[in-house]
Amino acid sequence: MALKQYPLFCAKLHAFNLFVAIVSAMYNKEKRTLEGRRELLKMALSMNISTNRKEDRLNLLFNLLEIKEEKDKNLIPNTIITIDTPVSDDNIAGIIDGDGSVYISFQKNGNINTGFSITTDKLSMPLLEQIKKRLNDIGSIRKGTKNELVYSVTGLNQKIDTLIPFIDKNPLFSERSQHYDKFRTVTLLLRDEQPLSLDSKKKIVKLAYNMNKEGKHRNLTKEQYLKILTNKKEDI
Repeated sequence: MALKQYPLFCAKLHAFNLFVAIVSAMYNKEKRTLEGRRELLKMALSMNISTNRKEDRLNLLFNLLEIKEEKDKNLIPNTIITIDTPVSDDNIAGIIDGDGSVYISFQKNGNINTGFSITTDKLSMPLLEQIKKRLNDIGSIRKGTKNELVYSVTGLNQKIDTLIPFIDKNPLFSERSQHYDKFRTVTLLLRDEQPLSLDSKKKIVKLAYNMNKEGKHRNLTKEQYLKILTNKKEDI
């Protein structure tokens, strides 16, 4: 019932089906033999192509279950390569909440911009294509550095005319909703004030410099970036 109301697609549906099979086997006390546990491990490892499990951890699991042959370590392939259920606006909002990112980039030359992306596994191209189509075909889909797929929207008019109205109508509910509010504020400011004044840039830095994971991926601290902005103004 819930899956019909809130469907999953592509790789996530594949992972969910395996998850159901694992939980069902454990609940019914099935697959408790050594061979059965091997099957459960294979299903668990097949839920996601990419994993945070390190090689030594995987080897430990294989050794515990006496899995030595490489052929026995092969994962269960994902055969869900089409989408049979319509992708609704609610579905897209949920995907943005789970796999999306709204961000503000602070460049060393003093330029500030906003961006949006959805990152999925390499087998979820049909899903990203449907999302792109629903968003008036804005943005682009590319392969990332880790063989993942990234759908991104960077054009100012694309964000103003399509993306922001869509998310406003289909709101986010996770922590990303707070990030979106800042993204929206800065994007609209970029539309209304070209070029940005020094005061506006400082306000944006104060508002959003640490918005994603406390800015831990920034190369510069907030104070260092503010200094760059001030020095650039003095040079002009």
